[in-house]
Amino acid sequence: MRYVSQPVKKLDGMPIIKGKPLYTNDLAPNECLIVLALRSPYAYARIKSIDTSKAMLVKGVECVLTYKDVPHVRFTNAGQTYPECSAYDRLILDEYVRYVGDEVALVAANNEKAAQQALKMIKVEYEVLEPVLDYKKRLCIIMMIISCIFQASMRTISVILLLTAWKSTGMWRRNLLRAKSSQRANMKFRLRNSV
Repeated sequence: MRYVSQPVKKLDGMPIIKGKPLYTNDLAPNECLIVLALRSPYAYARIKSIDTSKAMLVKGVECVLTYKDVPHVRFTNAGQTYPECSAYDRLILDEYVRYVGDEVALVAANNEKAAQQALKMIKVEYEVLEPVLDYKKRLCIIMMIISCIFQASMRTISVILLLTAWKSTGMWRRNLLRAKSSQRANMKFRLRNSV
C-alpha cells in the first residue's frame, strides 16, 4: 500500500536521464557469441516435437536451447525496471507459441553465418491451434478459467474446514477406537504426522 497514490521513483531513472547506463553494444567484446532465434510461423500453436541434433553439428555452434532447456520462471515483457506493474506472463521459451514471430528456439554460435545455418537445421512439428481473435470469446474463456480455479479452491477450503471440524469435535478419537486392531497403528501414524 505504500505505492498507492504516491509517486514511485524508478531505480534507474536518474542514470537514464544523465545518459550513464551502458547498453548491450557498449558491453559486447569482440569474442562474444551471436544469438539468433528461430521464430514461429503460426499465430497460436503447441510445439509437439523439436529436433536440434543436426543444428548442434554445425561448425561454430556452441548451444541450441528450446523450452525444455531453459528455466520456467515467468517475467514481464515490458522491459522496465522494478517496480513494474505489468503482468509477469512470459517465459524465455514456451511450449506454446502465441503469435507469428514468437521465439521457438535459440542458437548461440561463434558467427552469424553458423547461427543462420543452424536455424535452418532445426526441425519443429507444431500442433496448430485456433487463435482467439474475438475479445468476447477471450473473456468467456478467461471467466471459465477463473470459475474453475474458484470452484477448485472452494472445494479445497471445504475439505480443510471439514477436517478441522472433524478433528476439533474429537470424532477422530472415536473412529480410532472403532478401527480394527490391524488398522489402528496405521491410523495413529497418519494422525501423528498430520497434526
